[in-house]
Amino acid sequence: MQSTLTNFSNFLESNLKMNGTLDYISNVLEKNLKKYKKPVRNPKQSRIRNHLIQVCRANTQLDLSVEGSYFGYKSMFVKVVKIEETYGFLIDMLMPREGNYRMDAETKVTFSYSHEETRYKFESSVIRYVEAEFPAYFIALPKAIKNNEKRMYYRMPTTVTKPLSLERTGDRIRNAIIRNSKVLDFTSDGLCLLLPPVEGLKNGKKFLSETLKQIKIRLPDSTTTLPFDAACCHLSNASSSNGLICGIRFVNISPSDKAKLTSLYYQRQHDVRVA
Repeated sequence: MQSTLTNFSNFLESNLKMNGTLDYISNVLEKNLKKYKKPVRNPKQSRIRNHLIQVCRANTQLDLSVEGSYFGYKSMFVKVVKIEETYGFLIDMLMPREGNYRMDAETKVTFSYSHEETRYKFESSVIRYVEAEFPAYFIALPKAIKNNEKRMYYRMPTTVTKPLSLERTGDRIRNAIIRNSKVLDFTSDGLCLLLPPVEGLKNGKKFLSETLKQIKIRLPDSTTTLPFDAACCHLSNASSSNGLICGIRFVNISPSDKAKLTSLYYQRQHDVRVA
């Protein structure tokens, strides 16, 4: 009896294989199992997606740079979407408009923005240009978002041919420190300085705080000087020299002088783009 059942089972399986019925049944079962199979969730990606949903709902403006360029563009988060089984988010067209010519598929982009009084930054890439309700760029979800970015604006590097120089009025030692400092980059909000290697400067917070007062910045190709006081936001050892890298924020500068720095900033952006 057992032998007969075994032979019948083998016969049935052989016939099913021959006419393809067994493969058909197998495929049907596999498709139905996929329907009920729970997707594997990535908690980190879920947190990133939920964060960007909130950012988009707030109509958050953003700064971005393309392929590590110093030239910055403006845009706006639109919404988080799923296109062809891929999660990502949409951003509006870039300003200035020239930036849109650089947003090809797979282009690396760095985003910087503020949300709920916190500064965020992340890197991602362009998936493609889309045009549904409006023209937009479909951007891949980032692998990580940093929320320790203190800098509120992109900084524009100074140049050898058109440097910014600093002056100071007051005591001789502090004047010498400022006059021998080098402006590495700037915005209308602050500067990044390379301070000379003065002993005790890094640990002397009160001394440094007083040194950053009564400073004047001289614009290139001009006799104009803009007076300001500043506060130290960041201080670290310079990797390429014995000096200190010091990021400062203007705390006492007139609106008209700030407007002059803003004008210079955008002019320098234009010079970088043309070059």
